[in-house]
Amino acid sequence: MNESSSFDTFDHESKIEAMIHAARFYVEPSEDLRPSVLEAAREYCADQRAEQRLGSFAVAVLVLALIASPLGSYAALLRSSAVTRSASEVQRHATELADRREIGSHWALAEAFSHWRHLQAARLGHSQHRMK
Repeated sequence: MNESSSFDTFDHESKIEAMIHAARFYVEPSEDLRPSVLEAAREYCADQRAEQRLGSFAVAVLVLALIASPLGSYAALLRSSAVTRSASEVQRHATELADRREIGSHWALAEAFSHWRHLQAARLGHSQHRMK
């Protein structure tokens, strides 16, 4: 059965091919076939390019997010350690001032903080001059 069905299919296909071959002089393309095919091909290519750009943009955003996420947490860690370090430096300086000058701890903390602000302003002033 299998051989006869494949033979029938072959016979049927050869009849269709013979009919197409016989109709080759009777079928002619329309005048606007070529321009319409070219337009359809341009639209298809433009759609493909747009999809590729969108895919590239999505990949770039994903990579940027994957890179920025650890960097953001690292920057937050650095900021928190800098704040802790600055606070401990001011406290240490206040303790030294209180011991050296024999003044109250509250007044020593105010002077240490004032000194720390002057140092920060000096650093900021130097970094601003470098940026100009």
